[in-house]
Amino acid sequence: MLNLKTAITASLLTLCVVNTNAQNTVQEEEERELGYKPQPYYFIQVQAGASTQFTDVNAFKILHPTFSVAVGGMFSPSFGARLHFNGFRQGGGFKQDDVIAKYGYNYINSNVDLMLNLCNVFTDKNYSKFNLFLLGGVGLNYAWNNDEFETLQNTSWTNGYDLSNAWGDKQNTRNSLLGHNLRVGVLADYNISKHFSLGVEVDLNSLDDKFNSKYNNSDDWMITAQLSGTYKFGFKKAGAKAKEPEDLRRKPKGPIWRRPLREIFFYEISESDPNHEESLNNIILWLNHHKDKTVTVEGYADKDTGNPELNQKYSEERANKVADLLRNKGVSDDQINIKAYGDTVQPFSQNDKNRCVIVTCDL
Repeated sequence: MLNLKTAITASLLTLCVVNTNAQNTVQEEEERELGYKPQPYYFIQVQAGASTQFTDVNAFKILHPTFSVAVGGMFSPSFGARLHFNGFRQGGGFKQDDVIAKYGYNYINSNVDLMLNLCNVFTDKNYSKFNLFLLGGVGLNYAWNNDEFETLQNTSWTNGYDLSNAWGDKQNTRNSLLGHNLRVGVLADYNISKHFSLGVEVDLNSLDDKFNSKYNNSDDWMITAQLSGTYKFGFKKAGAKAKEPEDLRRKPKGPIWRRPLREIFFYEISESDPNHEESLNNIILWLNHHKDKTVTVEGYADKDTGNPELNQKYSEERANKVADLLRNKGVSDDQINIKAYGDTVQPFSQNDKNRCVIVTCDL
């Protein structure tokens, strides 16, 4: 039973390591393509649209313009926060039969919103053109300039309405119109460049009962829909792409035996049989001129496939089979030093090239 538990635990740990390595590779490739790290970053946001309330008057009858500004940042691919200010004009009304008496007032909301990027939660990627944010926040609201309501307050329009707490705390004064605001919303955002994005945001706000000056012993509800423009900044530079060995990019001139030996055998996935006759011949030619030298045969496997145990096995098989070919060509065991690293060492920045054997020796 203990062995079974140990095996399961080891398998889960291996899966986590492989998944993390794959995720890191995907993100590194993204950064190299973009030329910068897409996370973290900071932003300034401006918005404009319309707002309305859910009350006994049709919501479209009391539609008003609204504007917002926000500052914040995305601190990881999935999570961020912002300080958001929204306000301008809102209204309510009284209804008698099919006739409506409307009134308007000014307001401002200040909220701290948490942001969850749903497009990055279930993926290894850090960047996508389109992003969908789930928003949730809490803050304070202030309303003022209720003169139109005050005009209606003692008329027949208000019959049947409880206005005893119209200004809050049973005080007939505008000084008590400060209240809470709770918010949930969604923001659909599209990146048009590194620094700019356009989007649409819809928020549902739960405001203090005093917000619309009518008292019904429950929170007032307001919905806002706005177009959004965002300027993003503070991106970090992508890590420099690892340089590949000089002899992969440009072969030195002159006979092969006049330079240090470095020959590379590349493999497909799950392959361990070498098929690079030219590299093998170069090694034999080099050793014919340096009979006192010992070559090092190093086997590798790539991190993006398999698991550490399997990759160690492949790296050993690859190194041993190259060594066997050298022995068949007359190279003695004393001239061969075999090493196998599995996927613990990645000699190349390009993942597929790490399925390889590298044979080296200094002059």
